[in-house]
Amino acid sequence: MSTRSTAEHSEEHQLFGVVVHQSGPDGVWNSRWHRKGRTKEHTSARAVSWAIALLFTIGSALFVVGGIGAFSDAGWVRWANLIGSTLFSIGAMLAVVEVRAALVALHETPTTAHLWRNPGGRAAFIQLPAAAFFFQIAMVAGAASGLSWLQTDAFLWTPSSIGSVGFVISSWIAVRECAPARDIGTWSAVANLAGSVGFLVGSLTGYFSQGPFDLNANEVSNPIFLAGSTFFLIGSALGLAELRTPTE
Repeated sequence: MSTRSTAEHSEEHQLFGVVVHQSGPDGVWNSRWHRKGRTKEHTSARAVSWAIALLFTIGSALFVVGGIGAFSDAGWVRWANLIGSTLFSIGAMLAVVEVRAALVALHETPTTAHLWRNPGGRAAFIQLPAAAFFFQIAMVAGAASGLSWLQTDAFLWTPSSIGSVGFVISSWIAVRECAPARDIGTWSAVANLAGSVGFLVGSLTGYFSQGPFDLNANEVSNPIFLAGSTFFLIGSALGLAELRTPTE
């Protein structure tokens, strides 16, 4: 990612063979800090980072509201989840733009290969179809009525599970990219990873909330989704606060 010069005895942390954290006599450089515009040498697309954090925060808040409303089987819950997932999808698209701008600021050519090799870019590329395709399909199916349990499994829980796997992988990459830093950005990434795991577990248990097993969703999947949504909201709120926390 960066070819910044460092003196002898400097330390580097690499992910996928790319330097993501570097310390030396000139201070500490971190790819996440750079991408989020928290350093003096930051990307020119700082507004994009704010938009991403805001979209994820509002989307997560809608998921939390929807998770609470799900216990009463309120009809508006499906629309809260659908709007929340749509905001997540837009945020996932902007995440690719954010990484591209960060590479340009480092005087690197933002080709698809470069974006994929970059940890932030790889996380964004994995997150994009997970949010904008698979999870969006699931939320559209969730907003529909009259689906059989087989249709619910096929169009809601299957794409939701696949999308959640993408969330977990993307979030894990984001956590690894932060290392060895331990600051607000790190905890934002960790909270998002916890939320992703919650969505994955909730999606998998959803298979058993109808059909031959017919478990009570209010007792199984809904609480898990609510917990995952809460972690996402915490991670997104920390992501907003992170943008107000310069490193230099």
